[in-house]
Amino acid sequence: LYLNNLEKSQDKTTGGVNPEPCPICARQLGKQWAVLTCGHCFCNECIAIIIEQYSVGTRRSSIKCAICRQTTSHKEISYVFTAETTNQEDDMPVKGSHSTKVEAVVRTLKKIQFKDPGAKALVFSTWQDVLDIIAKALQDNNMDFAQINGIHKFQENLSAFKYDPKINILLLPLHTGSNGLNIIEATQVLLVEPILNPAHELQAIGRVHRIGQTKPTIVHRFLIKATIEERMQTMMKTVERSHSNSSLKQSEVSVLTVADLADLFSEETEELE
Repeated sequence: LYLNNLEKSQDKTTGGVNPEPCPICARQLGKQWAVLTCGHCFCNECIAIIIEQYSVGTRRSSIKCAICRQTTSHKEISYVFTAETTNQEDDMPVKGSHSTKVEAVVRTLKKIQFKDPGAKALVFSTWQDVLDIIAKALQDNNMDFAQINGIHKFQENLSAFKYDPKINILLLPLHTGSNGLNIIEATQVLLVEPILNPAHELQAIGRVHRIGQTKPTIVHRFLIKATIEERMQTMMKTVERSHSNSSLKQSEVSVLTVADLADLFSEETEELE
């Protein structure tokens, strides 16, 4: 069943669109959908509701298929994303030997420059060491960039990014770059890893998406599939949805609780055993 749907999504005449309707809401699955272990496919919005409201089993870590009632654990749900890209973009090389994530970040920046040579991008990471590794990868690929590292040459590097047409990439540590800066010259935001505090993520995106911005803001998130990062992102989405209708201000929305973290690491331990 799933392979039949996947075959339809690869049909070039449909542009990578799955024409089948979601069994719950009847909307076309389109270019993004979820697949359960039984092979039945649902739109991501309906799956998110099922996970949030109808999870079952130990620690409510599984769901039942709305069609056949077969149980699938949260971590076994597969998410399909299809998109039309040019061969030139797909084959865009990245020089040097780098981790999968660093290579993905560099390739994304290259694609941005290929599509819009003047577009400026902010790259956020919680860890300075990660930004240093990305900086080395950018150097290997002859890509000009500026980097903010503490207070050393802070204003000089920020001004270079804002006003130098040759420098279209700015590397920022989250704790520095998410507070108080106005960088509406950028239109692309790259988040190298999941951010535990939703308010910090909004602040980072808010450096670009704010009053005075005249272009759309595009956010790129990088997750390593089948790792704790993927589970963290799923859990953070659940936290955001649970507070979406509350009276709490965004800055007051709690991050992951101790129980949430215990669930994350207990699942990690179970997989390693």
